[in-house]
Parts: sequence; structure tokens; C-alpha cells
Amino acid sequence: MPSPSEPVEAFIEVARSYCELIEHVETLPRATVLDDLAVLLPRLLELVVRLPAVEPSDDVEADEVSYGEWRKRYVALNEILAGVGDYWTAAEVRGDQQPEVVNLPLADDLADIWHDLRAGLSLVGGPPTVDNAVWEWRFHFEIHWGRHAVEALRAVHAARSDSPRT
Repeated sequence: MPSPSEPVEAFIEVARSYCELIEHVETLPRATVLDDLAVLLPRLLELVVRLPAVEPSDDVEADEVSYGEWRKRYVALNEILAGVGDYWTAAEVRGDQQPEVVNLPLADDLADIWHDLRAGLSLVGGPPTVDNAVWEWRFHFEIHWGRHAVEALRAVHAARSDSPRT
């Protein structure tokens, strides 16, 4: 049986790899970015559900990632994904009514995931702050980045299928 820290350590490793990819995306070929995303996104989805349920301490908060930092990542992603970075999806996945179909930029999904993971990584340093990081990742997964990750995985798969492999 894995120790309680194993899922946390594995998630931290994958979150760091994802953030590093997003922070260096402009230095990489598109095919490499898409291939790495095809590996990292499902790993994040798998590992986040294995994170332990913890309560945050009141005296530690994640570093805020500025809009300017987010925007820089968004622009870089949008440039590397030019031509394959938009996708169609339903605005809502449940309900009795036919959902509205919308066109969304993959760069927004990827930058938002980066934003939420980066904030949690700013807390990694010791047991009380790791618990806060785990809480941040789980909470924001449920309310925000989880949907972005699922949609992004679909869009990455389509972009990989549609992009020339060099």
C-alpha cells in the first residue's frame, strides 16, 4: 500500500513538469509541446484524485500569480498552437436542454491550469505548507482547472492528430 506522501510527491513532480513545459513553451517545437501535454494532462487528472483530503492552515496562503504572468503564458501558448489551438465544445455537459456550442482557445485552458498549479507549488516546502498546496490543488481542480484539463486533453488529442509530425 502506498504511503500517504506518495500521491503528493508524484503530483508535485508532474505539476512541476507541467509548469516547466508551459513556462518554456516558446522554446520548443509544437509537436514536442503537444506530445508532452498528451502525457502530462492525463497524469494530472489521475493523480489529483489520489491526493489526500486535508484541511489548510489559516496562516499560509499561496503566492498570487499575476494577470500579467498569466497573460504572458497565454500569448506564448496561443502562438505555438496557432492553427490548431481552437476547439468546439458544449458550454454545459448536463441538463435537459441542448447545450450551446462554443469555440474556445486551448491556450486559455492550458494557461489556467498552469495558474492554479503554480499557485499550489508556491506552498511546497514543509508539512503544513504541503497540506495547503494539496488543499489548493484539490479545491481548484473541483471548481476550475479540472474542466479545463478534460477539455484540453480532447483538444490536444485533436491537435496532435491534425498536426504534421516532424
